[in-house]
Order: sequence, then structure tokens, then C-alpha cells
Amino acid sequence: IARDAYGNVATGYLGTVHFTSTDPGAWLPADYAFVAADAGVHQFPDVGVTLTLAGTQTVSVTDTVVPALTGSASVIVSAGSPARLAFVQQPTTVAAGATLSPPPSVVLEDYYGNATASTALVSLSISPVTALYGTGGVQATAGNAEWFDLSVHRAGTYTFTATSSGMFQATSAPFTVTAGTPSASLSSLAVAPATLDAGGVATVTATIEDLYGNLVTGSSVTLASTGTANLFVQPDPSGASGVAKGTISSTKAEPKTITASADGVALIAQPVVTFRAGPPSAAGSTLTASPGSVPADGTPAILTATIGDPYGNPVSGAAVTFAASGALFSPGATALTDPTGIATCAVSSTVTGTQTLTASAGGPQVAQLSFAFTTPPPSATLSTVAVTPASVS
Repeated sequence: IARDAYGNVATGYLGTVHFTSTDPGAWLPADYAFVAADAGVHQFPDVGVTLTLAGTQTVSVTDTVVPALTGSASVIVSAGSPARLAFVQQPTTVAAGATLSPPPSVVLEDYYGNATASTALVSLSISPVTALYGTGGVQATAGNAEWFDLSVHRAGTYTFTATSSGMFQATSAPFTVTAGTPSASLSSLAVAPATLDAGGVATVTATIEDLYGNLVTGSSVTLASTGTANLFVQPDPSGASGVAKGTISSTKAEPKTITASADGVALIAQPVVTFRAGPPSAAGSTLTASPGSVPADGTPAILTATIGDPYGNPVSGAAVTFAASGALFSPGATALTDPTGIATCAVSSTVTGTQTLTASAGGPQVAQLSFAFTTPPPSATLSTVAVTPASVS
């Protein structure tokens, strides 16, 4: 309605009017040029005004040539029936098994996105499909539905989908479930090879999993062992496969129990690696005789060969061959080492002088000894007295 300064209908108004509103989503009539037949009054029954934003809104009409000619009206717009869902609080990154915090929530909106006061039941599902722990369906309160007890056990990237009867569903932004803290019982520890020579290197492999079997990435793993003379190369943090690899070497022949901790959690798995004595070596072997010398009359001396590997570990079951020029060995020139790496035999000679006695194990000579066979004392039975001539006058 066009009015004059006194509030009367301006029947002769022929200007063009433009509609505006405080509702940015309002549907408004196009600009309209009054004609004489309008007599200052025009209705828009086919177009009308549609407001979409709840709250108090204003619709204004302004002359396109004389902006001072304007008028407005206010109207209170209420939300319509619930028609769609929208996430308000998106799910955030969470550790496996932990409760999502802050709790995800959705709002129940009308067709134009205005919050409603609906109390409808809203259900939540997860994709890709996995077990979702907690309350799947909740009753909305004043148009808002929240889930306070949700957790996911399987690590991965997921989305939630919220649904309610008769409404458009809503899908959340992707969120990540990370592996939890290392599990002492589910994490594994292995060593290979399980048996090797002293001085060798074995690989220790830790596979770190959380309580739900998820592989833990970036876990700090520390290796340790029983026994002595051990050398570790500690592993880097566990990779994407949850695996952390280090090594152990030792110069001490013995069984060793390997232990590991992951982020301070002691793993239950404790494999055993056995370092055995290596091949016989001159560096770890000795040859001694007792007594230090004997007469060259068949009197025996006891030779003791102590056979060790390069690190001095005793070699058990090695065949030791004793040798010398002009000497006799009893019971024979070959003997096997006992568990302490010792082999013995008796040696004697009837030839006076110093001889080099040697011990070989597995082929190569590993030890030698200079040994003196001394001149034996006079023998009463073998000694003779002769007088020449036999008689004199």
C-alpha cells in the first residue's frame, strides 16, 4: 500500500518498489511497477513472501527511485517440523577403547535448517562397519541428541551416520581411531636364529599391539637380556606394521633370556637365545704339562689341552690330536674334550732333549709347548764295571 504523508492511500502512486528482508534466505517478490489500476494498492497472491529463518524478521519495501519512500513490517517466524539432521559436535580423534570426548551430537532441524524442539529418537551407525560400543540410539532433548558413551576398538578412519524416522540423515566428518597403549600380553617378541656361535648376531623382533590387537606405531622399544658380555643395537620406534627390530650379540657362550619393554610396558614374551662356543681357536686354547719335565726313560708326563673358541669359551666334544717327534702318547694321540673343553693324555720318551709338543683340534694346530726330556739317573742294573787287563803279575 502506498500512502501519502498523512497516511492516506496514495491512489496516484506509479513508482517501482523493491523488496528486502533481514532473512537472507527469504523468498521475495520481484520489483514491481505500480499502474494506475492499482490505485496505490497491490497484492502479490501468486508470489507472496516466504521466510525461512526462525526468529523476528523484517520485510521492507522501498521505492527504487526515491529511497526515502519505504516501509517495513516485522514477523515472528517459528521453526517448522523436524526434517533433517545436522552434526553440531563432530567426532574427534580418539584412542581405541576410549570414550569419544567431547561427545558427538546432532541437532534436529526443519527443512530450512532451523533448530527444532523435537524429542525424536536418533540412531547412530559407523562406516566402514565395525563394532560400535555404547548407546546407538538416543532420544533427542529440545532438538539435540548427544552420545556420551561411544567407543571403537578397531583402529582406522571412520564416519558416523545419524538417522531418524522421516528426516534426512547426516554424515559426520571423518575421524581417526588410533591404537592404544602397548599390551604386555598381546605384544610378541621373537629372536632368530635361536642358536648361534659366540660373536654372532641375532635379530630380535618385537611386534607391538594394544589391548584390542591394533598394531601400535611409534612405540619406543627397549631390549635387555640375562647373561654377560651382551651387546645390543636397540630398535627404532615401531613402524606402521607395529614392528621394531634390534639385534643382540655376545662373546659369552650361554643361554640368554631376552626381555623388552614398549613405552615402559614390560612384555610378557621372553624368548631364549643360546650362544654356543665357536670353532677351536689358538687365541682361546692352551697346552700344559705336569710335571714340567721328566727323565727320558719312559716316565710319563700328563698333557692337558684346554680348547676354547676365539673368546675363550670352552669347546666340548672336540677331537684333539697330540703330536711330537720321538714321543709316545698314552692311551693314544687323540682325545675328546670334556664339557669344560679339556682333553688329556700321557706323554713319554726315551730320547733325551727338548721337544715341541702340539695340540690340534678340528684340523688346525691350536696350542704348543716346549718340553724337556732330561737325562735319566744311572741304572744299577744296566751299568757295568770292566777291569783291563783282567790280571797282572
